[in-house]
Amino acid sequence: MRQKKVENRASNFFIKIIIIMARCYFCGKTTQFGHNVSHAGNRTPRKFKANIKRVRAIIQVNGTKIKKRLNVCTTCIKMGKHLGM
Repeated sequence: MRQKKVENRASNFFIKIIIIMARCYFCGKTTQFGHNVSHAGNRTPRKFKANIKRVRAIIQVNGTKIKKRLNVCTTCIKMGKHLGM
């Protein structure tokens, strides 16, 4: 009997998540790295993650406004950059 090749859908889903990274479309804010410092001065690595939200934004391309879903940080949302201002 011939065996059919079975795709591993979980790995495809994992790859798609990696491609869409947590980076603001407008300012480029992303994850930063640093240290937790205890009272004794011990340093352990940690991540400072940007507060990224997926919103519907209005982008101007060749003079026309287009609605698109983008990853935008909350600072840019407060400034109204996602509204095409």
